[in-house]
Amino acid sequence: MSGAADSKFSLSVVICTYNNAALLAETLRHLAAQEKGSADFEVLVIDNNCTDETPQIVEEFQPQIPHLRRIVETQQGQMHARVRGVRESRAPWVAFVDDDNLLDSGWVSAVLRRIAESPNCGAFGGKVVIDWEKPPPEIVARRAYAFASTDLGSQARRLEGEERWRLRGAGFVCRKAALEQCGWLDWQACVGRAGRGTMSGDDTEIVMRIARAGYELWFEPACLLRHRIARRRLTWAYLRSLHFSFALADPILLGFRTRGSLMSWAGRWLMLLLRRAYWLVRHSVRGVVSADARATAVLSFDTLHGAARGIAMVARLDRQKRAAWLGATAGEAKKLRVLHVQNGRMYGGIQRMLVCIAAERTQAPQMEPVFALCFDEKISADLAAIGAQVEILGPVQTSRPWQWLRAAWRFHRLLVREPFGAVVCHGSWPLALFGVCARLRKIPLVLWMHNDTKVRNKNLVEILAGWTRPDLVVANSAYTAASLPLLFSSPPPHIVLACPVSQPVRRAGADGLRTALRAELETAEDAVVIALAGRPESWKGHADLLKALAQVGSTAPWICWVIGGSFTAEQSAFLSELKESARELGIADRVRFTGQREDVADLLVAADIFCQPNVTPEPFGIVFVEALYAGLPVVTTDHGGGREIVSASCGRLVPPGDSRALVLALDELIDNANLRRALSL
Repeated sequence: MSGAADSKFSLSVVICTYNNAALLAETLRHLAAQEKGSADFEVLVIDNNCTDETPQIVEEFQPQIPHLRRIVETQQGQMHARVRGVRESRAPWVAFVDDDNLLDSGWVSAVLRRIAESPNCGAFGGKVVIDWEKPPPEIVARRAYAFASTDLGSQARRLEGEERWRLRGAGFVCRKAALEQCGWLDWQACVGRAGRGTMSGDDTEIVMRIARAGYELWFEPACLLRHRIARRRLTWAYLRSLHFSFALADPILLGFRTRGSLMSWAGRWLMLLLRRAYWLVRHSVRGVVSADARATAVLSFDTLHGAARGIAMVARLDRQKRAAWLGATAGEAKKLRVLHVQNGRMYGGIQRMLVCIAAERTQAPQMEPVFALCFDEKISADLAAIGAQVEILGPVQTSRPWQWLRAAWRFHRLLVREPFGAVVCHGSWPLALFGVCARLRKIPLVLWMHNDTKVRNKNLVEILAGWTRPDLVVANSAYTAASLPLLFSSPPPHIVLACPVSQPVRRAGADGLRTALRAELETAEDAVVIALAGRPESWKGHADLLKALAQVGSTAPWICWVIGGSFTAEQSAFLSELKESARELGIADRVRFTGQREDVADLLVAADIFCQPNVTPEPFGIVFVEALYAGLPVVTTDHGGGREIVSASCGRLVPPGDSRALVLALDELIDNANLRRALSL
């Protein structure tokens, strides 16, 4: 099966059928009518011992569907037919389409588009609309969910938590490698429908196993299909049999939801029985005055009966399969799910690093990053846009204990609901607020230290962080690591790891973009642009840069771009002070305050020099790396993390507080274009 990726097909559409020739013809007719440009797929009709006109129907449609094949599977059952279809497919993606599914004309195009846009996706489903052969009784129409009706909204999105289990088998698209990796092709716990067999749940088993293997699950509303429901299925007896068959699989599916022991599964199964018993009693009482409630009570009894009977399926699992079912074997791939915790209110180096971790997650396929943020701000939108799982805990101000407790409770519930191999707190603030929750759940706790600690026990947050000792500290620089004894009385083990920074993609038409940005910022083409990108905070050296530029003796034309907007009242006030200082120094006409920008990488490429003369040490300085990626020489102060990034081969380090050295460094680089080019190599 490894050759699937080498196939000329991107998608195999697998249609399992048993004596349903009339509807199969309609399904094939809709496949033949797919939009032009959607020819990159094959269709496999899995004939599960049909005795009707199925062979003739397939032969009739072969001229209309070029890559249509009929394959006979003698072992009865939809599950066996699907396994055969996957094994016979010649594409890296497989779509399960039932013989009563009528696909929208743009269905294949939408599938191929979603495949291209979601590189970490393991499976996805689309919108399923019920197409009744005749108007159903009200008691059936109100329960369309039992017939795989699916509508999770108008926007394509990654599914999280319990919502993942709402994906249905009708039109379900899976990555073939995910089916192999999760072990489903080797054995299936839910037997599915076979002849008179009544067990369902095989669709959901596939979903859960792919999710457990660490793949993303998506919903794509553009993958629209109509599910034709024959009149013979519009009866009360059939509706009851559906509920019973779904419930029969519940004990098995409980084991696939999370990894755990047999005891933890037994506890979840007992809770399931209790919940269903409660609903049975509740609807029975309401049924005294409501016919619909009486119907729901009967269906509740069927689901309770099915869940109790389903224990027999668990008892039949042998030791090896039971271990795999509970997620205890190495046969199924395990990803280390890492929960990154951060405030999420402002947007700076830490937030850009988190976006980098999400964007580059394919570089570490054995890990899955998840992000828990307090504020639903720009960082959460950026993470969601690249398909990362984001959990919002709610806004927190340390001075408001009720907000703290509410967010801590939500964080605790997240740790209970989903399995995590490690919790990484980005800074002492999340460590102080949420570290204890990870400790109580016995989850390995990591502090990613982005800022140095200057004073021991500076405030309540620092004190609480010092009490919550992590298992490991990741320091972004040796300078930051040196301050560990000021945060912890007994420093935990630590490593120094430079912050990851995504290398920007060089876009076509870079020269034209440079010209356009300079024109937007009223900057001449021949001007030497000195850029500083960062939050307007006094310690970053904005004021020192302006004072140095006022003393530059170079006759070459220069312009300064101050890139960055304010997020707090203090930052707004400091930005106003900088503008006033530029006027007082007589350089206001040569300084451009850009405000908050989304195109910082492009602005850096359009500049010539990067200068950030920090007053106090920069713990790391992600922006220095970004400037070097943009091909700029960097001028900064010789202390903190800056001296671990910048050297004489790529920039200039000036002594702290030495304004004359800063002026000389700027003069040298403004005047000497050859030197700037040499330092940018």
